[in-house]
Amino acid sequence: MNYLKRKLIITALVFSGFPLLNAQSVIKIDGSAPRTTVSSSLYGIFFEEISHGGEGGLYAEMIRNRSFEDHVLPGGCKLVDSFAVAPSKPDYFTGKVKNWKRKWNIDPLEAWKLSVTGNAKATVYVTDSVPLNEATPHAAFINMTSVKKGEEVDFANSGFWGIGVEEGDNYNVRLFLNVSKSYKGTAFARFVSDDGKVIGEAPIKLVKTGKWNEYKFQIPAVETSHNATFRLCFDAPGQIFVDFVSVFPEETFKKRENGLRADVAQKLADLKPAFIRWPGGCIVEGLTLENRVRWKETLGDPVTRKGQYDLWGYRNTYGWGYHEYLQFCEDIGAAGMYVCNVGISCEFRNGDFCSDDSVKYFIHDAVDAIEYAIGDVSTTWGAKRAAAGHPAPFPLKYVEIGNENRGPVYYKRYNQFYKVLKARFPQILFVLNTNFGEGKFIIDEASKEAKKADLADLHWYESPEWFFNHTAMFDSIKPRPDFKLYVGEYACNKDVGAGNLYGALSEAAFIMGMERNSDLVSMTSYAPLFENSSQRNWPVNLIWMNNNQVFGRSSYYVQKMFSENRPSEIIKTSVSLPEKPVLADFSGGIGLATFNTSAEFKDISVTSGNKELYHSDFINRASDWNTVGGKWEIKDSAYKQSVLDPFQLLELKDQNFSNCTIHLKARKLEGKEGFIIVFGSKDLKNRYSINIGGWSNAYSAFERVENGRSSTISNTVLTHIDNNKWYDIKIVANFPDVECYVDGKLLIKHQVKDYYKQFAQAGYDAATNEMVIKVVNAEPQQFTPQISIANVGEISTEGEVITLTSASSRDENSFSSPMKISPVKQSFNGFSGNFSYTFKPWSFTILRVKVKK
Repeated sequence: MNYLKRKLIITALVFSGFPLLNAQSVIKIDGSAPRTTVSSSLYGIFFEEISHGGEGGLYAEMIRNRSFEDHVLPGGCKLVDSFAVAPSKPDYFTGKVKNWKRKWNIDPLEAWKLSVTGNAKATVYVTDSVPLNEATPHAAFINMTSVKKGEEVDFANSGFWGIGVEEGDNYNVRLFLNVSKSYKGTAFARFVSDDGKVIGEAPIKLVKTGKWNEYKFQIPAVETSHNATFRLCFDAPGQIFVDFVSVFPEETFKKRENGLRADVAQKLADLKPAFIRWPGGCIVEGLTLENRVRWKETLGDPVTRKGQYDLWGYRNTYGWGYHEYLQFCEDIGAAGMYVCNVGISCEFRNGDFCSDDSVKYFIHDAVDAIEYAIGDVSTTWGAKRAAAGHPAPFPLKYVEIGNENRGPVYYKRYNQFYKVLKARFPQILFVLNTNFGEGKFIIDEASKEAKKADLADLHWYESPEWFFNHTAMFDSIKPRPDFKLYVGEYACNKDVGAGNLYGALSEAAFIMGMERNSDLVSMTSYAPLFENSSQRNWPVNLIWMNNNQVFGRSSYYVQKMFSENRPSEIIKTSVSLPEKPVLADFSGGIGLATFNTSAEFKDISVTSGNKELYHSDFINRASDWNTVGGKWEIKDSAYKQSVLDPFQLLELKDQNFSNCTIHLKARKLEGKEGFIIVFGSKDLKNRYSINIGGWSNAYSAFERVENGRSSTISNTVLTHIDNNKWYDIKIVANFPDVECYVDGKLLIKHQVKDYYKQFAQAGYDAATNEMVIKVVNAEPQQFTPQISIANVGEISTEGEVITLTSASSRDENSFSSPMKISPVKQSFNGFSGNFSYTFKPWSFTILRVKVKK
């Protein structure tokens, strides 16, 4: 069928409301086929301190920079010319020195401000001359030189982008003051609204000894304000040191001291997670090895916890530490997953690592962590847990050995850890890190390198099209490996705004594939979990919050719907849909591009069969090309692009190719990635491309841009592009097939296909005697398939329908409309062994059908 004919047919379908599609669409459910038991641990949550998800989010502390330690350099770094500079050491994966550094201009008084009334005079600065303790050596020193009657000195904290207080609620204050004996005045702690009104206060009964004293009291709020400040107010001359100023709402989750924000924690509890992963994520490894999370420093009285600069750009107080994390797991009935460091810092930062002789220290540290969680009180760390108020073991069930680590150094260490830890704690399931990639490649790599594993961890952050295209990825992994898979981080976070419905629907389709294969994929966790709306470190996150409100994105409700509707077993389901014509073929222009990289290109030719359609050495034909972005110049018979910014494009003017072969040479000069070869370009918003050495110079893939929306449509392939090396690149584009060769070796092979984004899967819930049928319709039209159910028992006509949808695929939840995209439940009395149901456009729907055996 030619292209024009296909186009006419699809156009007719669109304008006729898809009657042909509905007539041909069938969902068949057969209960007689072998069934897959669904893993009870399939849906968990992943916590990492990122985007102020803990500090200023889940952790209920309301004061920012409470111990005046926010300005302290990351562990292992030195201050050089206003930069925090990491140790100059080879990284563990490539052996290259990264010389990581970050501009360092953090104010020691961050979030604090001194003000006076009248003609009072006072100064404040941070000093370590009078340390409260070893963990918090810095304190604020307030020197009040002139304060007359009726005047006041206020030391105010703005919290995390404003302090939210509610009328009628009480707030617990804890702080330390060192008040000079000469101070003759009084002191108050107050909440002050943004219009200057005192909305809560309490007197501080000062002890004027010139030594540190602790103060604890409550402040009742008499009005509501979501942009208040907390102030310490003084009314006489004198000197006062201030440290560890802490304010918590009285009503924390489960009313625990040093606890969690009740509304945010409840949002997690409502997910009914099977497990919680802690502490991350990249912070497990740290910017440097010294910057890693040290779980032992997260125990004990919060005032004695050192804290550490978090690699996401702010300080982590460790207020929500290992003990509190395990307690929260217990509180909501989730198992714990602790992630330990194997003596390696983050590969994408400094990547420094300890010597082989020092690995034993890190193994023993992991042993101690497990012992603290589940050890008997007769053990050293089990006794410490009991002394902290919890004699019984915590529900720790999993330990991941490293985070996003790879390569020979990691695998050697993993095997050392596993051997010791599994022998000591056989009841714990240990998790192996794997390379990013797909399907059988991951299995083969992990099986080759790891002597033994209980689970292997995979991570994916991709476009909607990638998730739609990979719903069947796990179906094809045969035979099954000896270990299970844990999809520990995944999210649709490309070209979906801050998390729109279209991305959530692609995740739902992908999750179906994991649920269907939960004999292999036994655990999953979306990431990242949280975002404070005032600081975003990651493009898309599951839950948003500010200081008084929290809501879930559409992806949150997808997670919730899967968790609440997890069947006990999967029933064989097939979906028959008509073929969807592919409208975007390879006809169009070609181009060369870079992304955050400087590179050179030369000797480009375009051929079709034995016919040369275009050839250029650039010297004589530079005018053929048009600069869209970047700085392009001819140098030594090559076109050089020197700007280290995203997507800098050079396109061939006034040329249109269809099926062809593109041949060229490319060399990377500097930067983070490799090369992008564009073809089939209709315009800047519609094109195909091969991205070689993309994603921080880690992978290659075939990509498509449609109406400005970019998506990865092929498998990603591990790739590393070296600097100053010429690569011979050949792209064979014969629609719908494309092949990419680098230095004569096949790198990517893909066939372009299009399809209706409609997916279905059925299961059986033994606890309720119900069929659970899940359907994704990620199309702009209604979807009315015929649904046939056989060999499952007598089907009741009545049941329930749960639908997640909105008017547009681009819709998102927000603070003003937090429930815009949320599940709606309704009854339905038309179920039978053969029925039809109309699924709304842009929807994820669950049908719960009662069955009599």
